[in-house]
Amino acid sequence: VKKEPGNDLYQFNLAALQIRSAEKEKSANARATLDRLSKLTSFRTGALRALLNDAVDRNDFPAADTLAQQLQMSQQVTFSDYLLCLNFYRKLDDKKFEALLEKVKPVAARDPSDLALLMDWMNNNGLSREVLSWTDKLSSNITTHPPVAIEVAEAFANLKNWSRLKRWTRTGSWMDADYLRLAYQAFAARESRQSIADAEFASLWRAAERDADDQPDREIKLARLATKWNLSIEADELWSRVSRNPSTRREALDSLYRLYRANNEIRKVYDVLQRLHESSPNEPAITANLARLGLTIDQNTIEAQQLAKEAYDRAPKDVNCAVTYAFSLYSMGRTTEGLEIIKKLPPDQLHDPHAAVYIALLLLDENQTEAAREYIEGAERGPIYLEEKRLLDEARTKLASASPTPSPPPSPPPPVTPTPAPAPTPGSTSAPSPAPTSSALR
Repeated sequence: VKKEPGNDLYQFNLAALQIRSAEKEKSANARATLDRLSKLTSFRTGALRALLNDAVDRNDFPAADTLAQQLQMSQQVTFSDYLLCLNFYRKLDDKKFEALLEKVKPVAARDPSDLALLMDWMNNNGLSREVLSWTDKLSSNITTHPPVAIEVAEAFANLKNWSRLKRWTRTGSWMDADYLRLAYQAFAARESRQSIADAEFASLWRAAERDADDQPDREIKLARLATKWNLSIEADELWSRVSRNPSTRREALDSLYRLYRANNEIRKVYDVLQRLHESSPNEPAITANLARLGLTIDQNTIEAQQLAKEAYDRAPKDVNCAVTYAFSLYSMGRTTEGLEIIKKLPPDQLHDPHAAVYIALLLLDENQTEAAREYIEGAERGPIYLEEKRLLDEARTKLASASPTPSPPPSPPPPVTPTPAPAPTPGSTSAPSPAPTSSALR
């Protein structure tokens, strides 16, 4: 860009990246560049698309409305652009959404791929019943073959209409996607709860797996379905196979992590975190998660302490990394140093129930019982992991037997309504849930 400042292609590529920048000046400059390029025919659609995404992200709905209309009128508008506009109007304006959906349907019906894309979007946005109503009006020559037939099956599954799903998948061939027909048929058999359901499911699912065997693109689709349908055993087997392929390893390991977390299989969680760390050794969040779990379950403690320091050195301002390193120092008998690490974090970053468990232990080790009590209460409000519940029990026991010593009066914790949350992916910190911030850590 610096060498050829007049090159609009370079300007467009840079602006499309920088419009998402957290730096206000960069994003504002990118917005101005894209606005200018939206007046040029060759860049109009791409610029409008980027500007629309940006406006939605910023909740600037009037601007987004204008941009969505301009994008639809662009000569280079793609079918994916229509879906982008549907996403926007679905959130904002029911009338405009309904009007656009009716406008897009006949466009989609011209091409089976576009038709499947729209049905997939509808299935993912709570419109499966409308998918089936629309299917009745379309030619069976289109709807009974992939990719459309797959989306019709998905609509039946979403609506739990197992009898119709069984009929839909019982006969015919979906060609290269026949393994999916078998999978949907297996799931319908399982959910129908008939006397032979388990045997029928097992037979059909094995047939689907055989059809997908040694074909990573098929195995990963089957694994995603098994995960979506809460078929834990089948998902475990499929993701384990998929994880051997370098191109699909990360998604597979992330999925196994979530699966094992949901099932409280802590040893397997640790093994997956080790594999994730081997694949992505420079990701502080993964390193911290591996270190913290190792310290919590007394697994490879020395290595865990080293990893905790490594994660903290890479991301000292990250609450997950900081709390993990503080807990590591506590495990080495250096609790005072650990609390100093915690004190460096902004108070609003100490609102995570997971973090509250570890902070409570450090405070109790320093006999700051009243401050620790706040964090124990905060940990009790939010969802925490099984191994953390054991630590929380340990903290409660210590609190009950401790002789309180004066500590600065705590700030009253805000009221919280706990909300169950799925296990986060290992490369991210857990979703925060408000918990108290002790004045002892200010």
